[in-house]
Amino acid sequence: MARPYLGNPKYTIEVLQKYHFVFQKRFGQNFLIDTRVLDRIIEASEITKDDFVLEIGPGIGTMTQYLADAAREVTAVEIDDALIPILQDTLKEWDNVSVIHGDILKTDIRKIADEKNQGRPIKVVANLPYYITTPIIMGLFESHVPVDSITVMVQKEVADRMQTGPGSKDYGALSLAVQYYAKPEIVANVPPNCFMPRPKVGSAVIRLTRHQNPPVQAKDEKLMFRIIRASFNQRRKTLANGLKNSQELQFTKEQVEKQLQIILNLCVSQKEKSDIEWFISNELFHYHDPAHATVDPDNLWMVAQAIRNQSVLEIEYQKLKDRQIVKRMVEPVGLMFSEYYFYLMGIITDSSTREAFHKKNDPYPTIYRLDRIHSVRETGEKFSVPYKDRFKEGEYKNRTQFMFGGEPQTIHFNYYGPSVEAVLDKFPMAKVVDEKEGVCSIEAEVFGTGVKMWLLSQGSKVKVTAPETLVQEMKQEIERMNGQY
Repeated sequence: MARPYLGNPKYTIEVLQKYHFVFQKRFGQNFLIDTRVLDRIIEASEITKDDFVLEIGPGIGTMTQYLADAAREVTAVEIDDALIPILQDTLKEWDNVSVIHGDILKTDIRKIADEKNQGRPIKVVANLPYYITTPIIMGLFESHVPVDSITVMVQKEVADRMQTGPGSKDYGALSLAVQYYAKPEIVANVPPNCFMPRPKVGSAVIRLTRHQNPPVQAKDEKLMFRIIRASFNQRRKTLANGLKNSQELQFTKEQVEKQLQIILNLCVSQKEKSDIEWFISNELFHYHDPAHATVDPDNLWMVAQAIRNQSVLEIEYQKLKDRQIVKRMVEPVGLMFSEYYFYLMGIITDSSTREAFHKKNDPYPTIYRLDRIHSVRETGEKFSVPYKDRFKEGEYKNRTQFMFGGEPQTIHFNYYGPSVEAVLDKFPMAKVVDEKEGVCSIEAEVFGTGVKMWLLSQGSKVKVTAPETLVQEMKQEIERMNGQY
């Protein structure tokens, strides 16, 4: 099989000149001419030789060549008549590619998945025309075509809207719709000079990984999305007026106001809030530091302020192993309380220090127990983190055991105990993938090494099955434990 070559601008120009191709503005045609971006798309798509890939808008076949090189089989759907003979030429050396001449919005994708992949989930990859991005993506989701992931090149602004969360001005109907069906992740930003012709706006590659189960259960998805669209269509109006004035909804004024009142009544009242605040204050009053660890309140206050103000801190920290006190320059991104202690989450800014025990460009913070921080000083230097890239304390904590930091990993283990709920309480992001004859097979995403301590604490009730590195670590630790008795 031949190697992909069209990512080179020279060959792209040769093909276009050979066929006297004229770009069609109505199709939003911008062809990729950067091999690094193409490699990143293939990498982000996680395509293997077992995968069937549907490509939307292959153009002259540039990305198609890369997909064919990585996948078992590729089907490309192209709407432009003029590109069909070009594709027949540029893809003739790949026998695992088929081209369909047609409009993707009118193509029976489910039939393709049934014929080409026996109905199993397919992977979709595309460099989408910006004017039709949303209809294509939502069409794939709403039709419930078996899709594992969608990795697409879109306008940067659109990618940001898909990924952003509540609190951002970009958060809207598209954000909710995409995140209902999938987990979005921007994997690359692509400047205009990576295309021919150059677009007027920046682009981004976003990967949408389909949820196995939606985050909420909706009795009527179509109605839910009509309500969402109505809620965001008139941002300057109140929610009640937006819903009442929507052309998509047939609710009366009385129906809207009644349902909104029900929702409001479910919210915590002011009195209840006061009671809760009193209860928390009472608990804090009775809380005592552990005998061997006392937190300096001034340090706690300064750290909290620095997180809020995005101020770089210089800390003096006593290491756990050798008790040595070291200086660290950190960007404080989170503050947590867990297992009797306060913890600071900070990104190390000193590259030499960082690379001593972190991967280069590691996005995950280092964990510092606050009672071991001897001094804190604001440097006066500021840092900035976009809202979409903010550190999410809850998500991080739910994947971290005993506050031991480290790299993320997916683990699998069998649980033989009486109640799987006890496991799911410890691993809030875990899921039961199989259950039979009293054995639950569990998959969990975790950070760091603390998970080993919990797994070992369960004795014979737990058996780790993957990854193999963790299996071996468990075996070695059990052998060392056995040697002590």
